Amino acid sequence: GADGPVVVNEEVVTFPIAAAPSFSAEGVTLAGDVITVPEALIDASGWLVIHADNGEGAPGPVIGQTLLTPGFNADVAVTVDTTGLTETLFPMLHYDTGEAGVYEFGTVDGADLPVFVNEGVVTGPATYTEAE
Repeated sequence: GADGPVVVNEEVVTFPIAAAPSFSAEGVTLAGDVITVPEALIDASGWLVIHADNGEGAPGPVIGQTLLTPGFNADVAVTVDTTGLTETLFPMLHYDTGEAGVYEFGTVDGADLPVFVNEGVVTGPATYTEAE
């Protein structure tokens, strides 16, 4: 019929679209002291915060953060403290709710809290490859 779906090899063509605050943990790279996350989506001003692994497979100390603009952010570069670098990292989204443009989570009560979607913090493990 008219306006049917696109089919390739007898399969309907689909692809995921991020509709809630999220980031891509695939294709994370390290070049010197800069971690690059391919994409991050956030609905208000916020932060992409890089946590080291705490040794138990969960977010540990913050080793870097960078400001995000509302909407889609591509190739997000975060300068990190490489002395705290672990094999697995935990990117995490935070809203910029305190002083605009100043990362204050952990230093100002209630400021720059993590982003929650479906009652969970928007974070996850990511491994990185060294950029050439």
